[in-house]
Parts: sequence; structure tokens; C-alpha cells
Amino acid sequence: MRIIDVHAHYVPPNPFSPKGMIGDETVVKQGALRAGITDSVILHVADIPFPDEMVEGIVKILIADPHFYVMAGFAPQRPDSWDFTAKLLQYPKMVGIKCHPGFGQYVFREQGDVIFEFAKQHKRPILSHGQVNAWCCDVIECVEAANRHPEVNLILAHLGLSSAHLTSDRHIEAVRRAKHGNVYIDCSFLNTMYVGLLEKAVRILGSKFILFGTDSPGHNTSIFTETVRTANISDSDKEDIFHGNAERLLGI
Repeated sequence: MRIIDVHAHYVPPNPFSPKGMIGDETVVKQGALRAGITDSVILHVADIPFPDEMVEGIVKILIADPHFYVMAGFAPQRPDSWDFTAKLLQYPKMVGIKCHPGFGQYVFREQGDVIFEFAKQHKRPILSHGQVNAWCCDVIECVEAANRHPEVNLILAHLGLSSAHLTSDRHIEAVRRAKHGNVYIDCSFLNTMYVGLLEKAVRILGSKFILFGTDSPGHNTSIFTETVRTANISDSDKEDIFHGNAERLLGI
């Protein structure tokens, strides 16, 4: 079965990321293939200050490999990010826009309309870091912006992620509050492995609103594939999560 990881990273050595999150395209791809992942979407985080030339060089390496797709990072609070993100989106295999309010130190609630208008202009979905009751990007507050922009799809990262790292249904409730069916979740955090959380999300929302992700290279990717493979959900649900939804939303 095709397995698309919609939440992976290429992280060069830098002073901003934990050592366990460092990994280039070789590290990410090797981990993915060991876990049976056939395609990885690399999320560029615009708020980590790598030189533009380095980022473009990495993008060119990634898009030359059939295994990889890319989302271009967008930092709405930084004027220089607007033109550079638009430039990155001209490259092939750029399938979305990545936002990380925590790294960028901005509030999604305040920047949401700007982010959605930018995504609408460039005809791409948004994948944003999403966290329960976080000052910068509480998932339900993110949905409030999505409800004002039905033309743009929003993927909230990290099913169940809360500041206390406890199981939370708030991601599920956020998607349930979406008025236009344009909000989704990726299951790229360890909380996904709490017993019954993935099954509950499928039961309440349906499998069409959940995408597979790993947050690699920081996590052991095989744990995430096995969590979905062994979940008490139907085979068709697993196909939606592993590849069908990503194919539909990202066009890959």
C-alpha cells in the first residue's frame, strides 16, 4: 500500500533544533523506507533562519528525488518571507504552505486571515502546527479563521498534542467545528498512540479528515505506521489515512 507521510522535515545542523531532530534527505528517506513509507512531504519552517540560498538548494535536492514533495514555509509576520515563499511555490512538487506560529512567535488567531489569503492567492492548502490551548495556535482558534475562508483547506498538525502531553480530544472538536469541511488533522505526534485516540477520531469525524504523518526525523517512523496498521478501523479507513486523503488534498 502507498503510504504518504505529510509531516516530515529536513533539518540541517543548527542551534535551534534538538539533536534528535537533525536529519538530511538521506536520514529521512532511509527511516521512511524502513517503515514502508513510499512518499514524504518535507515541511520547510520559514521561521528558522537559514539563508535563502541554502533553502533553495535543499528544495532542488528534494524535488529531484521521486520520494519527496515539499511544503513551503510562510512566516506572515516577516515581510521578506512573502516574496521568498512565493518564489519557492513556483518549483514543481510544492504541494502546500507550512506555518509554525510557535517558532515565529505570532498568534494564528491574529494572522489567520493573512495566511488564508496568501494560500488562496497561491492555490495551496495550509499545514499549521496545532496545539491544545497554546497561546499561539490553539486548534479551535485556528478553525475560526478557516470558517471565514472556505476556499482553502487547513491541516492541523499533531493529533492530540497538548501542552501537558496528555491525550486531548480538542483536535477532533476543532475539525467538528469546521463549517465548510475544509479542516483536517495529521497524526504526527506521539499522542496518536494513546489507546483509542485514532479510533475515536475516525468514529467521530470519519477517516476522510485524517492524514498520516510522523514528524520525522525526530520520531521513529515505524511506530506511526504500525499505529495505523493495527488500529481497530476498517481497511478503507486505513487507505484514506495512509494515502487517499493526501492524494486528494495535495494532488500527489
